[in-house]
Amino acid sequence: MQLRSHLLTLFKKKKAPDFSLKDLNKTQQLEGKLPEGFEEVEKYWLEKPFSAALIAVHESKGYYYCILEPSLSDEELALFNQLKKEILEIVPKYVSDDDRTTLFNAFKHVVREKLIPLETASKLWYYIERDALKAGKITPLLYDPYIEDISCSGYGKPVYVYHSKYESIPTSIVMQEDELDDFVLSVAQRKGIELSVANPMADTTLYDGSRIQITFRSEVTDHGSTFTVRKIRKEPITPIALIDWNTFSAEEMAFIWLSLESNSSILFAGGTAGGKTTAMNAAALFVPPNAKIVSIEDTREILLPHKNWIPSVAGKADMFALLKAALRQRPDYIIVGEVRGKEVVVMFQAMSLGHTALSTIHGGSARAVIDRITSPPLSVPESMLHHLDLVVFVGRYQRDKRIVRRCAGVWELNEKIELNPVFEWDAERDIHVKKNPKAILEKIAWRRGWSKREVEKEIERRTELLQYLTENGMTSLKPFSDIISRYYHSPDAVLSEIA
Repeated sequence: MQLRSHLLTLFKKKKAPDFSLKDLNKTQQLEGKLPEGFEEVEKYWLEKPFSAALIAVHESKGYYYCILEPSLSDEELALFNQLKKEILEIVPKYVSDDDRTTLFNAFKHVVREKLIPLETASKLWYYIERDALKAGKITPLLYDPYIEDISCSGYGKPVYVYHSKYESIPTSIVMQEDELDDFVLSVAQRKGIELSVANPMADTTLYDGSRIQITFRSEVTDHGSTFTVRKIRKEPITPIALIDWNTFSAEEMAFIWLSLESNSSILFAGGTAGGKTTAMNAAALFVPPNAKIVSIEDTREILLPHKNWIPSVAGKADMFALLKAALRQRPDYIIVGEVRGKEVVVMFQAMSLGHTALSTIHGGSARAVIDRITSPPLSVPESMLHHLDLVVFVGRYQRDKRIVRRCAGVWELNEKIELNPVFEWDAERDIHVKKNPKAILEKIAWRRGWSKREVEKEIERRTELLQYLTENGMTSLKPFSDIISRYYHSPDAVLSEIA
């Protein structure tokens, strides 16, 4: 009887597996190829449980970024290629309002037809979704919060990333000619862009909103097709994170906070990749919750939680036209991604009309920024410069074989257009030193109807709060925004909680 039961079970017809998207989220065996001679430094998840990053180092070759993804046997790889063809044929039968649902329903049909085990189906779905809906091989890199830029300089060359901890390092991703050409073509086609020998360059966005610049074949570069991705953050870096990294001191951030609330206009200056946009966005998180903000950029980077915020991105209209239009929207705060042309004059006009403005500008020092603004082609009249209150200089510096970002200083502009240091970075001791501000404190006191001592006391109170948030690890956006919003309504109650 037991033998009969066993045989019935053994020869029972298999049923097609039924499953949903959540059933595919299974633990995977990840693998990646690490070159000989490299030793592991650290490993962390990217998209759990499907991808992880392994950082390795070589004595003479430096750091290396290896992507770990689900392993596919030769049989599974052949099945994957077959599935792609079959799904492509039947996907029109499953069209819905959501592309992911459409693709999954077609995938599910093929998997059930072929009686593919759920564990194998989970791996296959990861790769099908990665290639069809996301960004192919570079998709895991878009999940890495430490990566700022991703670039490929041609056929057979490793994809490089700019990592906030390890700087520019090669990855395990290498695309040969056909694969790289197909990748840049697919990126363009998804956005309705015709990329060809006659039109070999394009700027567009990936599925997650990250900006990508692409070139096709050897019409632009000798090494073939290329791409450069500027990642978009899902969540902005907060002032608390910048304090925690010692980019700014708590007192500097408290001073910037009170200055912004008191309608001080600020320019964030520095070199390429120095962190000026990050610093400006972090400072903008201090803008009062209900204030009306209009931001203007040519590439979308600013990210704010404010509900009364109008983000503008230059498309067919230029920055100059958008800034002029912004003045008619009666904003309390105007944020300009970067001033580099005639829009700088309109921005200073906006300041003179009572709008508080924030922007970034390239420059080697605070003095160089002022000289650039007043010289051709910008040529802002000196009579308008006194509407600018502060210049904040942020840069990249090397310390103990590591690259760090630091606020090199904060300078105020007085009525005579003279720069006076408010804070300066002591590079030897790696500390931010308060100087002897005068003009800006008097401006804040006059604007708020306070005495200078009351201004100084308020900066002390806010420094205490920011220091508390830093020491308690409250670096993410939501807890930070909640506390800042509460402080605007009940400062004494918030301070009493941390006393």
